[in-house]
Amino acid sequence: MITAWKIETPAPGNVVTMVRNPYYWAVDQEGNQLPYIDRIEHRLFEAIDSFNLMIVQGQIDMQMRYVNSSDFTFYKENEDKGDYRVGTWKSATVWSFVPNLNVEDEELNKLFSNKDFRHALSVGIDRETINELGFSGLGEARSVSPISGSPYFNADWETHWTEFDPDLANELLDGIGLTERDGDDFRLRPDGKRLQVVVEAYHDTAAPILEIAADYYRDIGIELLPRIIDRTQWDDNRDNNNFQIQYTPVDRLSVVSADPRNFMGNDSYAQQYYAWYETDGKAGIEPPEGAEIRNIWADWEKASVAGSMEEADAALNDLIGTFVNEGYVIGLVGEVSIPVIVKNDFKNVRDGLVEDDVTRGVGFGQTQQFWIDQSQR
Repeated sequence: MITAWKIETPAPGNVVTMVRNPYYWAVDQEGNQLPYIDRIEHRLFEAIDSFNLMIVQGQIDMQMRYVNSSDFTFYKENEDKGDYRVGTWKSATVWSFVPNLNVEDEELNKLFSNKDFRHALSVGIDRETINELGFSGLGEARSVSPISGSPYFNADWETHWTEFDPDLANELLDGIGLTERDGDDFRLRPDGKRLQVVVEAYHDTAAPILEIAADYYRDIGIELLPRIIDRTQWDDNRDNNNFQIQYTPVDRLSVVSADPRNFMGNDSYAQQYYAWYETDGKAGIEPPEGAEIRNIWADWEKASVAGSMEEADAALNDLIGTFVNEGYVIGLVGEVSIPVIVKNDFKNVRDGLVEDDVTRGVGFGQTQQFWIDQSQR
């Protein structure tokens, strides 16, 4: 792949540098070689407070990643001080609870694999409160499904199991036999242990959201134990099937056909099942006969060999529909308006575009045409 910039040999310190590729294939309408910017520096940081300080001190030219919606007001209040403006893009991610269908705890495995239990987890939480307190009201309550504007968007999918209904949650939990409670009014599992779920996250901003969720789950008899860990440990837990539920943004919800693996279980709710599928049974765990995830994989295989776009899209829509209807992942808040920090002398950054990992974040912005007005420096 011919890229616009290439990473320079890393030097000691906290800066990673990318330099312009003089052989990049594109030119602008006047024949000028792209990209316009010769050099990009990525500064590393450990804490979000340090990152925000860099912003308000005017040290960042353009940034979207790690710019938190919860700090939107803070960024706006410091625009003049930092000589920047705050734009907004729409995120193609949904912040979600991802239960591990392959969890080693036998009783939790049975519960996470039970559609009614997942349904209860979904309707037992008030997404509007999470949106207001955790995202400054910049997102919307929604499921994990294609975002509005995507060719695969479906309004019914967007609202699937998203209405806050604790009465229904309690009814569903009672219906699967979780009727016994301990002295603190938490439900008991069939083995007599308290029904606890550990929800782990690696974002500093996750703590208040997990506390809110714990309050709602307490009301339906489930004890949520929040756990904030570093990203390396979080990734290791997922790779080694050593987690119960992870709180994470689920992405790739714009051009779903480019990468549907989140729907298929990869790095998500059924990593071990997906490993079995991907390796033809040489690794991972085989899902039970009749498991709906097998239909998801079958639909992707249909889409992959389809003779027309219409046939491929029909199979992909079936794949997404099965995933959404099964509620494998508990979507909370998505389509968040992401703050974009842009220095006043940094040009050609448009507002209102979609940010998604499948387009490498800022890809829709055509970064090759970003430029800096040196007369303002």
